Amino acid sequence: MENPNMKTSDKTGKELTNIPGFGDRAVIRELADRLKMTSVIPGSANYTQAESVLLAQVAVAHGLDPFNGEVWLIKDKDGKVRGIMIGIKGLRKAAKNQLNGRQYWTRIRLLEGDDRKSIVGANNTAIVYRCELSDQDTSGAYLALYAQAIAAGKTKDEVTAEMGPMPATVGIGIYDPASEYSKMTPHQAAMKRAEADAIKRRFDVPFGMMFTEADNPIDVIPMDQDEVGEGGPDITVQDEPGDAPTIEGTMQELGFEASRPWSAEYIREVVQAKAKTTITNKTPNMQGTVISMIEFAFMELPPADREKIRHSITEYLIKRSSMKDATGGEVRALLDWMAPVEDNGGAVTISDIVVQELQGIWKAAQVAAGQLELPV
Repeated sequence: MENPNMKTSDKTGKELTNIPGFGDRAVIRELADRLKMTSVIPGSANYTQAESVLLAQVAVAHGLDPFNGEVWLIKDKDGKVRGIMIGIKGLRKAAKNQLNGRQYWTRIRLLEGDDRKSIVGANNTAIVYRCELSDQDTSGAYLALYAQAIAAGKTKDEVTAEMGPMPATVGIGIYDPASEYSKMTPHQAAMKRAEADAIKRRFDVPFGMMFTEADNPIDVIPMDQDEVGEGGPDITVQDEPGDAPTIEGTMQELGFEASRPWSAEYIREVVQAKAKTTITNKTPNMQGTVISMIEFAFMELPPADREKIRHSITEYLIKRSSMKDATGGEVRALLDWMAPVEDNGGAVTISDIVVQELQGIWKAAQVAAGQLELPV
């Protein structure tokens, strides 16, 4: 049966301008012509029409820029095309596209001694780098659970023992100068292979069976394409394993405050952000728990004063002076932050840290209302 997506003309004979998933014909032809006319890409002026169309087709289909070193043709020593090379820039673009504007970062270090031998055995010439890739989605989810466990009263050691270390995707890059050739320095080649390996393990890179710089196809030499010195802004080289990031440092890097009690401004930001992304119905029990937990932090004061403070706190955090006006998402976000628990007698309570945070929010609310001056 004929595949309707692969037609080159309709019933009237009019040429179709687009093959779904592959791009516009006119765009592909224009890019193919430009590839043959430019000297930016080494060797492209000698491309045949079929070769330039092949490269243009892949570039358009996957949103890669051949003029920026994201993709190029590879040929063997006899000049025969052996496939498409996806550069490290192309892999980075694919990764960032999947993160939809969020960030990832890599930490790369040279493996030596037993660490190196565990990868390449007794090979004395191979250079080995290890790349650890972290991203906001994975690390953010881990740290949110970490912070929630700390808020529930667990120690850092207890949480780390339960959750394990912060997740990272590991890539390994190997380059053997005794048996390989590259216009890059051996260490640069190994570092880029490590990063490429980590990216392909973490993300669903949509390049099928095409070669990437990490694949090192046998007897294939990239066509004079060189990225010497191009390491990318996301790479940090670590000389010692002990330089690995701490949970506290990464929390701060992602916008989390590393230790409790949290500041009033941070709590307000987190509560409001979570409320916007949480869709749920509120119940009288949820609403009543929020009210009682806020007032719990000011039990030494008369009931009328506790009520006024509660109104000020909710006004500061969610811009609602009364919990009756709060949305389900706002109530849920407040409960997640305070993390109320039942004690041995069945009474619902909050941790001392949350009490401190509520008292700090009260001071911040007074400052915001002009009732209290900021400390000098």
